[in-house]
Amino acid sequence: MPPGSAAGIQRSSSRSGAPNRWRTAASPLVVADPRQVQAGDDDTGLLLFLLFLLLLWRVLTAGWRSRDPFGTLFAAGVASMVLFQLVVNVGMVLGVMPITGIPLPFVTHGGASLVSLAAGLGILQSINIRQTRAAW
Repeated sequence: MPPGSAAGIQRSSSRSGAPNRWRTAASPLVVADPRQVQAGDDDTGLLLFLLFLLLLWRVLTAGWRSRDPFGTLFAAGVASMVLFQLVVNVGMVLGVMPITGIPLPFVTHGGASLVSLAAGLGILQSINIRQTRAAW
């Protein structure tokens, strides 16, 4: 087996000498290197990052406007959940953190994460609109 290949997977090099394509021994199909696949261009990533910052700001604003400590703490919990997932995903893209299976909220497919985040934001919205005491 040539160096750099394992279990029948061989790397082919580009003109610059950097490996950028993978070829399996069983199939002549050449697929792109998964480390170089991008979801969009740089402007899309910047827009997505700004939308996450806006979401975090709105969650924290809803917590600050809450009159009871439960609303404030719940908003802090939802914001910390979104912030943790965002920081881990940005760290993975930049290469400063190890690649894990934490999904990017509302972007990548993560069933339990999507349900828990949607439920958390729904409860936070309910807390946000019920800031006055009931008349009964």
